Formats: sequence, C-alpha cells, structure tokens
Amino acid sequence: MWWRFRMKRTCVPPQVLLSNAVRCTDEAGHAAEMVIGVTGDGQVTVTAPGGETAVLTPLEVGPLRYALRAAVIEAGRLPVGVKVPDVHPALANAEVCA
Repeated sequence: MWWRFRMKRTCVPPQVLLSNAVRCTDEAGHAAEMVIGVTGDGQVTVTAPGGETAVLTPLEVGPLRYALRAAVIEAGRLPVGVKVPDVHPALANAEVCA
C-alpha cells in the first residue's frame, strides 16, 4: 500500500530549496515528523523531531540509505513482540564519553 508512505510538503526555512516531511514517533510515543531537505549547495538535511539537523553530502546519503534498508530488513526478521536490547551489542561494553 504505497499511499501510506507518501511524503507531504511542510514549511521549512528559506535556505532549504526542497523538503519533505516523514511521519514518525518520538521517544515519548508522540506523533512527530522528520524533515528531509535539500540546500542550495546540494547537501541533504535531515531534521529530527527534537530540532537537531544533520547535513549530508550526496556521498554520505548512500551509506545512510544502506543502513536504513538493512535496519528495515532486520526488523522484518524479528518475531512480533520480541524485546531487543536498547544498545547494540558492539557498544554494550564501551565506555561512555563525558
């Protein structure tokens, strides 16, 4: 059902030439949106519900796309209702930076 994933236009700062809002849920479970935009110098911006913005070059978008696709595939393999750890196993024993 492709229409469930349709992106909608949203108001964005003038420095962003093109933007799309993607519906999501924040950490508290409230409905939110991530805003994906393109700047005048060809960079891609991703603004999270908290307001933090990541700026990616076109070459950096590829690994992000790959990571998102891999996460979706992995999520599809999990049985419904399975609890997963909040921390990736590779980071479980890492020291927290101050």
